[in-house]
Amino acid sequence: MRQWGNMTALVGFGLAMLALWIWQGGQSAAFLLIVSAVWLASALGTRMLLLREVEAESRLEVSRLYAGDRAQVTLRIRHRSYWPVIWLVVKETWLHSSGTSMELRQLIVPWFRTVVKVTYTLRDLQRGEYRSGGVELFSGDLFGLVQVRRSRKGQASFVVYPKPLEVNESLHGGTDDDNRVGRHKEYWRESAILRSVRPYESGDPMHRIHWKLTARTGALKTKTFEPASSNRVRVCLDVSSDSYKGRDGLRLFETAARAAAGIARESQQAGGGWAHLMSSSNADAGIVVASADEIRSAYEWLARLRPNGNERFADYLLREALRLPARQTLICITPVSGVSLLPVLHRLRSGGHGCTVILVHSGAALSMPHRQWARELQHIGCGFAEVQAGAAPAPSICAEGGAVDGIA
Repeated sequence: MRQWGNMTALVGFGLAMLALWIWQGGQSAAFLLIVSAVWLASALGTRMLLLREVEAESRLEVSRLYAGDRAQVTLRIRHRSYWPVIWLVVKETWLHSSGTSMELRQLIVPWFRTVVKVTYTLRDLQRGEYRSGGVELFSGDLFGLVQVRRSRKGQASFVVYPKPLEVNESLHGGTDDDNRVGRHKEYWRESAILRSVRPYESGDPMHRIHWKLTARTGALKTKTFEPASSNRVRVCLDVSSDSYKGRDGLRLFETAARAAAGIARESQQAGGGWAHLMSSSNADAGIVVASADEIRSAYEWLARLRPNGNERFADYLLREALRLPARQTLICITPVSGVSLLPVLHRLRSGGHGCTVILVHSGAALSMPHRQWARELQHIGCGFAEVQAGAAPAPSICAEGGAVDGIA
């Protein structure tokens, strides 16, 4: 409506100048008549001849990335105009599966070029799926009286995998000789099958001490267990919405997803390794990882997970414990510690299952309640590991050079 108002005012001004020139004559009236004619011609040409046909296509170098990576996007715009495009504002919106969005806005000067390319970079990408929300083009005349807007639907999309956690370096657990928690490395998975007994070494957790043999020999002995066999590892990821409340909820879940991805990758690379990833949002949901192709499917599955489950993690574990095959190892990844999980974990250990809890926390170190909970887990023979959730920068867009190419 505003543009039509400008056009009406411009036409009215031109008619007034024409009447003034006819009535009074003179150079001033002629000059004003010429100016109004130029304005009107510019507005009409822009309105009728600019951006008559427009095509916009976004291309990416790769369609699968890891969280924190950069994605380079090349936006190719092809248009047919019968009037010089003095200025053009390009806007492209990228929508994330979490509901957030990013926008590129850039001013270019195509003039008589019918094809322009804009290259930019999406930085610090977050886990999930990104889709182009469409491309919008804005242009107009030199005087800002008339604007032309064109929009095209977006077709491009890509998926960002969780960056797998280096589990052998990042996961720590157990208690040391000074009864401190989280100061040395712990197996992130183990079965309930005893492999051998060796002399005690400083840093071995107390729940691995073979007390009967220690009493007979008079020297501390430590139990070692067979690693989980190719069909005995299940990873349960807590996706309950109640577990990730608060301002740290998002980064806690991102770290939990990274830990699950790291365990899946480590299982697959271990030679005959096998892992069954499950989420607490659905008892039947999950994916088996036993090959390089399946690890990609696992990353896809993890990329689309959200902490939106309605069931408590303890209730899910209890149901899962009832149908868990014999002698399987269960790895639980959760930010929640408390007495509600202890009966379920004790039941698992009593049934001959190996069990390890990976606690995701946001503190610089474990709190006293977390330490006490870790001791209770070790008391019932359950492995414990902890990982600190790191802060991730917000995703952003960086334009690189604007219109890097043009074809007349």
